[in-house]
Amino acid sequence: MSAREGGGLSGIGALLLLLLALYCRLAGKKRRLLNRLFEQVGEADGRLPAAVLILHLDRPETEGLERHLPALPDDWIVVYDGPAWLARMKGLRWGRRVVVRSEGLPDRLPLWEDTLLIRRTNAGRYSLIHEAEAFAESFRRSR
Repeated sequence: MSAREGGGLSGIGALLLLLLALYCRLAGKKRRLLNRLFEQVGEADGRLPAAVLILHLDRPETEGLERHLPALPDDWIVVYDGPAWLARMKGLRWGRRVVVRSEGLPDRLPLWEDTLLIRRTNAGRYSLIHEAEAFAESFRRSR
């Protein structure tokens, strides 16, 4: 193996290490952000929710999810992107605590722009579920 080939291999190794370090940094940032989200929405109850469901007033999937909300566990909190008065009314209708988006989300990120279900495991890991309506329906059927 020539010196030139050996240098190419070490360059690839350095690039892989750099990409791994970047991935770990971004994963840590995402985890801290989700921890902050769960702490903020759980402050009123004094306990961390098992899941946070982010709903938007102007999205078509919100209407489909609304029929599943009363059957979902009580420790799932809804973050509603709409007026505070409407969020209070929806919370009474659904029988659960609803947080207004402006009060519940730590930062304005593209991640929060979608209807999203974020589940937290006992180990402190998170699952981001973008097909929230299908997940809620299957969860409701399995109970």
